Amino acid sequence: MHIELTDRKIGSEEALRMLSTDAAGAAVTFSGIVRPLEGGASIEKLHYEHYPGMAEKIIRGIVEEAVAAHGLTDAVVIHRIGDVPAGEESVVVAVSAGHRREAFEGCSQIMDRIKSEVPIWKKDIGERTQWQSERK
Repeated sequence: MHIELTDRKIGSEEALRMLSTDAAGAAVTFSGIVRPLEGGASIEKLHYEHYPGMAEKIIRGIVEEAVAAHGLTDAVVIHRIGDVPAGEESVVVAVSAGHRREAFEGCSQIMDRIKSEVPIWKKDIGERTQWQSERK
């Protein structure tokens, strides 16, 4: 298991390289990409802030629960903090499991819970700058 919050550029290929696929029959990744438009307004970038220490702890708990619930063999979560330009990945989740259904369900559960439970906030920088909670 690997959990990371970072200000550097990230990618799904990196997460897949970190993912152990020993005894796995499936690997699934999800990449959240910064859209260039939101509600008809242009977005230059998103700025992410988090509650240090707490965000990582909550993500770790979410991943541990998904591993247990879906029989995942491994999981990687990398979330960017700071400025993320439009078109770049802001979050990557990668999981491995014995079968595809477990991998898809585990990956989806992890991402859904990160969005709803982790203290990470984003600010749209562009035509209409505004703060938003990741919780949507």
